[in-house]
Amino acid sequence: TGFDHHDSVGVSQPSFDKVPPRIDWTSVNPHAQCDNHPRLEAVQRIYQPTADHQIVRGRIEQRKGGHLRFRGTFQIDNSIKTAAELTDSDKQQLVADFNAKQAGAHSLATACPALDPSQPSPNTPPPAALRR
Repeated sequence: TGFDHHDSVGVSQPSFDKVPPRIDWTSVNPHAQCDNHPRLEAVQRIYQPTADHQIVRGRIEQRKGGHLRFRGTFQIDNSIKTAAELTDSDKQQLVADFNAKQAGAHSLATACPALDPSQPSPNTPPPAALRR
């Protein structure tokens, strides 16, 4: 069938004894007919646990026209910085990662016809019904 056989050891998920060093969530806006964020192109949320059991939470927003907005806090190398404290070099590092993650999200959206905003979802009410 094209799939490799695997041996089941009775575990449905990997163990959760370790927190991942970083969790990213990247979303791209396909600008569907009922788009409620027309000026927002993409968002990346970054969560990073620190050695002192804090969680660094940063958000990068790409607005129409390519303008980027940085919000929250970011871990750059071994230091934690607020969005206002980011240097141009810090931003370049974050933007390179953002662009790579955004490209992956666009690839997924292109590969999945169900994500095509020009095709209405069978579960989405028509726009006129939303205005009532």
